[in-house]
Amino acid sequence: MNAPVLADARALPRFCDCTPTAIEGALAQVIAEQEEVVTHLTTAAPTDFASAWLPLERADTAIDALWSTVSHLHGVADNPELRAAHAAGQALIVENSIKTRQNHAL
Repeated sequence: MNAPVLADARALPRFCDCTPTAIEGALAQVIAEQEEVVTHLTTAAPTDFASAWLPLERADTAIDALWSTVSHLHGVADNPELRAAHAAGQALIVENSIKTRQNHAL
């Protein structure tokens, strides 16, 4: 992942890198990566667990890890810029979740 805030979903969040500008770019990146996974899954139609479920779970985890960091900051270090980035990001998260979870091909 290119965005510093996304360095490692298993590591402690890099709160200092989680700026309103970075949030937008990082969220766009993880959503795009998930869309690529969904496209692959609906095209290739893998039948084993490792090929079908795990890639989507990893993509979901990347989104969750990023959004957990953003939500925490929203709760403890809120300011107008972060509030706007959180609201815009929340709309993208909801839109992406609906699109993914209601994908009949998936």
